Amino acid sequence: MFRVNIPEKGNQLVAVNAKGKAQWRLSIAGNADVESAKGGFAVFGSNELRFYNAKGGLVTKRKLVVQHEAPMFTLWKAADQKLLVRMNDRQLIVNPATLKTLYEFPLDTADVEYRYTGNGYLYRISESSSQISQFVL
Repeated sequence: MFRVNIPEKGNQLVAVNAKGKAQWRLSIAGNADVESAKGGFAVFGSNELRFYNAKGGLVTKRKLVVQHEAPMFTLWKAADQKLLVRMNDRQLIVNPATLKTLYEFPLDTADVEYRYTGNGYLYRISESSSQISQFVL
């Protein structure tokens, strides 16, 4: 699967077989982020998180309310195969199959970073105080 921007058609994800023949195409927002997940992939953009199966079929979707539209949202696969959704006002850990929020925590600041390491463990790293704190969510 790869992403292309086709004039007059916009951004698309295209899945190809081993011979290079297109199997399916999916139109996505220009600011969307894409991440693989167990059994398929997730797309986050335009205030919506969607989960698709490996054949490009929509499994589930949900709206995510944000303070203001960011130019680009970020979506990562966490160590425990959950999805880390970084929005413009908070970070979420989401179950990829249901898109339900499991955990929510603040964004990083100039002094503090938050690192989700999987299985409900969150670390808060403060540079100014040289402290690391562990939280079980």
